[in-house]
Amino acid sequence: MKELQRFRQFLNENKFENKLRTDSPGFYREMDDSKNDIANSFVTYIKHELDGGAKTGVLKPIADKWFYELVGYMMGKGNEAVVTAGKGGSPSLKLILDPKSQDIVWRKFHSWRLVKENLAGMKAGKFNEDDRYETLYVFSPSKIEDITYGEDDLDFDEIDLPSGKFTAILWHNSDLQVYAANSKEELVQELEEDFFDEGEFGDFEGLKEAANNSEPDGDSNHGIALFVDGKLIAGPQGGVEIYK
Repeated sequence: MKELQRFRQFLNENKFENKLRTDSPGFYREMDDSKNDIANSFVTYIKHELDGGAKTGVLKPIADKWFYELVGYMMGKGNEAVVTAGKGGSPSLKLILDPKSQDIVWRKFHSWRLVKENLAGMKAGKFNEDDRYETLYVFSPSKIEDITYGEDDLDFDEIDLPSGKFTAILWHNSDLQVYAANSKEELVQELEEDFFDEGEFGDFEGLKEAANNSEPDGDSNHGIALFVDGKLIAGPQGGVEIYK
């Protein structure tokens, strides 16, 4: 908590604590300047998009040394990274790596608060059998043995949960996706931009209502489980089981 408070103070006052760099962007809590140079190269490469007002984007693989170094750095950090703002006015960014395609999705933070880790390190999963996919399981990796149906060799999908104060998990018989954000507005925006229609929910209360009325099926309807600060606040009745 103290580290987060210090980081917020830095963002508000444009000062570094713990000897973090101030002259250019860098990775949050990274003390190695050579690693922070990678973050700076990334921000420099997408500067034209940032200057154009883009809030999110996808960086496809490019044949530059810094890009391969960035991929390696992110793989060592669970395929996620946070780039802090520099003096030049660059925003704080969240980066998510697809290790297969090596695409890097980046998003601006919609507030000056760092994404809070709540469900980070946990997983979400579901069985794929026609009579079993209705239930979503959110669990610590050490608790997976507690999720049983008394049968062996059942097809079970699972996904790592990223950090985020607000988290939405979507699933049905053949799909499992997760969205995490630092604010209610950002989560609603991400869901409407990436998955649902624009204006589908209107606001966070609309999203909560949709989650409570959601029901996964074998066609196209998804169940929606909504978490705030790691606590389930909305979802299909009886459709989410948590093992911590």
